[in-house]
Parts: sequence; C-alpha cells; structure tokens
Amino acid sequence: MNQASKTYVSCHRGNVFLFESGGVSVYGGGWTRGSEEALVDVVIDLSDNAGSKWSVPDGWKTRDYLPLLVKLPINDFEEPLWDMAVWPALWSDLREHMTRVKHPIRVVVECTGGHGRTGTVLACLADAAGVLKPTDDPIAFVRQHYCEQAVESLAQVDYIVWATGKKTEQKPRPTSVPGGCSAGGYDDWAKTLGKGDEGSPEKKASTFLGGAVGYEDYEIYGEV
Repeated sequence: MNQASKTYVSCHRGNVFLFESGGVSVYGGGWTRGSEEALVDVVIDLSDNAGSKWSVPDGWKTRDYLPLLVKLPINDFEEPLWDMAVWPALWSDLREHMTRVKHPIRVVVECTGGHGRTGTVLACLADAAGVLKPTDDPIAFVRQHYCEQAVESLAQVDYIVWATGKKTEQKPRPTSVPGGCSAGGYDDWAKTLGKGDEGSPEKKASTFLGGAVGYEDYEIYGEV
C-alpha cells in the first residue's frame, strides 16, 4: 500500500517524509538543512556532499553499519542528464536492496539546500514507485507533501514533465541563486537579479532559469 505524508514543512529541516511504497520509505532533505544520514539505510547524494562524511574500503565490516551511499551528482539549478528509464531502475534497485537486508528501508534524497535537485528527483521517484495517479501533478505532489519551495528552475520542471509524462501547472520557485545566495522566492529573486540592468527583471529571471518558456507561461506548461 502506498502512503504519502499529509503535510509539508516550509521550509523543511532534517529528513522530511514524502511517501512509502512496498516497504521503502522515501525522505527528502538538504545537508545545509540538517538532513540526517545516520537515520536511514540509503543516502542518494545529488551534490556530492555526503561522500566527504565517510569513506570505508570494500570488505570492511564497518560498511555493514553505515548507510548505503548512492551518488547521482546533478549541477545546482540544473536537471538530471539521464534518460527517464533511470528512475524505474533506481526504484527497482531500492526494492531489491530491501529484499537483501530483509527489512523495510528508509531512503533520503539530498542535495545542498534540498529544493531544486532534491525536489526533481523526488518527483521522478514518486512516479516510478507508482505513488502518483495518472492525473496527479508531480511537482504539486512534492510541494504539498515535502516542501512548497521544491523544484527551482524551468529546466527542472521541463525534465519532470518529460520523465514522468505528466502535466504540471506549477511554476519554478528559486530559493537561491547558483552559489547559494538566499532569496525570498521568485518575485523577490527576479527583482534582485534585474536590479540595475536593462529590461524587466522577470524576463531576465525567466531567461536565466531555462530559456524559451517564460515564468508567465507556466499555468499551461506541460500541455501537448
């Protein structure tokens, strides 16, 4: 039986539960927001931060007491570079790992802040796990159950629509600029980005965030 969390935490701290399916519980987090790797069985590291925290040679018994580390690095504010088939394969691997260890497992997906890259992968995993209904908006699902600031750029929205085959009416919600500078959401961030430059800040922000599809177009984004 699939189960999703009933509330989101805005903005999140620690490991935030998103869904459970078939004995695999999936959480999201960010290492700057206190994600707790010691509390899970598998860490899916999207920003190559977790690897600096432990390194145990193959064959050492110590590895039996540490989370399984899966590195899937994605550049900040960008989309994954892999085919959509990677997500069903990853979900299958997680289920097989649960079978090997013979108990339900907890998985945390984390990047730096836990918004853009983490939100993107969570949406794709929820779809691969069969948690989403055919008519569900994958980004709305993640924002409702994980964090309302999840998924930051047009490129990430575009990837989720392509990888899941589902439509979205959600707009990107950047919470930082590349490099980690904090901002107060799309409108404040757009004004900051456009200050002192020619042209509207909204146009400049839309151009930076992914190109042809503008911020104002997202009410209908994903329609065929």
